[in-house]
Amino acid sequence: MQLNTLASVVLVAGLVGSSAASIVTLTPDVINGGDSSTSVYDNGDVRLSALIGANAATFNANASRLGIDDQGTNANAFNDPDTDPNNGNEEMLRMEFAANAGLTQLSWDFSRAANVEISGFLFDPGASFSGQNFDPNGVEPDLSATYDAVSGTLSFALPFNIAFGNNDGFLDLANAAASAGATLMLKVTDTGEAGAQLAVTSISYDNAVPTPAGAALLAGAGLAALRRRR
Repeated sequence: MQLNTLASVVLVAGLVGSSAASIVTLTPDVINGGDSSTSVYDNGDVRLSALIGANAATFNANASRLGIDDQGTNANAFNDPDTDPNNGNEEMLRMEFAANAGLTQLSWDFSRAANVEISGFLFDPGASFSGQNFDPNGVEPDLSATYDAVSGTLSFALPFNIAFGNNDGFLDLANAAASAGATLMLKVTDTGEAGAQLAVTSISYDNAVPTPAGAALLAGAGLAALRRRR
């Protein structure tokens, strides 16, 4: 194989495996429209819905923190008002992504929950954390996430001494394709203390994730170029 042929194949392989990221960040004021009557936000890339259990709800009107103001200890967050994670009163955020869009980051402040759960991933989204708060003693416990491949669920805890403060914490997802075309469900629960809450300050996604058809087209173009070279 000639050197320039190899370079062409490597280039095509790179295009198939990745895309020029086009990151869109949604803030609460954009999502809720500045009022408490918005139940759905849809911009074509992602459709966001507020839910309490299986029932439709409305987002709060806060410009800085997204949540549901129907119940719970914090009207500017997603809450579970009691210690039962399965009784149907958990406030949830549904995120329905277009085929070319996938979640890349979620940020929060003033949050605490023994369990934050995001279900619906197609495969491991590659989670990591940044920007978390330090506790008053200067100790920074590590945040880590667990991914269950069977259920497609990412789970992590937000201890009070890390996440409850002015500075934003960030969940960073390396694999936007893990949620491209998927429906994610986010909820918080705590079996030890009532009032688990997640005050979302931003939602970011990549709207240039290669679709399977696009990836196949690029791969086919690479093979055709290779045959011509030969």
